Amino acid sequence: MKIKTTIITLMTTMLLATTLTVGSVSAESNALLAMNGTVSTPVDPLTVYSYKEDTSWTLWNKGLFASYVGGQLADTISTADALDRGCVESNPILGDDPSTGMVVAVKVVSGVVIYYLVEKVLVPKWGTNSRNWAYGLGTILYSGIAVHNYGLECN
Repeated sequence: MKIKTTIITLMTTMLLATTLTVGSVSAESNALLAMNGTVSTPVDPLTVYSYKEDTSWTLWNKGLFASYVGGQLADTISTADALDRGCVESNPILGDDPSTGMVVAVKVVSGVVIYYLVEKVLVPKWGTNSRNWAYGLGTILYSGIAVHNYGLECN
């Protein structure tokens, strides 16, 4: 039984050593140190062999972010237009008849908050594709609101 365990350990170590390194110490060196008894505690593979994805912006990320900003801009312009035509704002944060400055200020603050949440919460946890989902859904939402605003008939 001990031979079988040793063989499995060596095979696993060789597999890990060919794909992963930890700092300047390879996975093979870690396993050999552990087998020789010079490492007193077992190494947790989840912390030692962690993977960190590249979080730089891809072309898709940039395109969807630009479309998200465009959707926000279209919503802002269509809201101002609808208010000029006598419509009532339905966003409870803005009230019934907000000024254009108030609409722009709320849009800027909400855009900064969304950006922060995407970059500090979603991307570190789920990777760069989460940018695509967040900004893509935001584009659909805000563009849909803009279309709705332009379709309103108010006086």
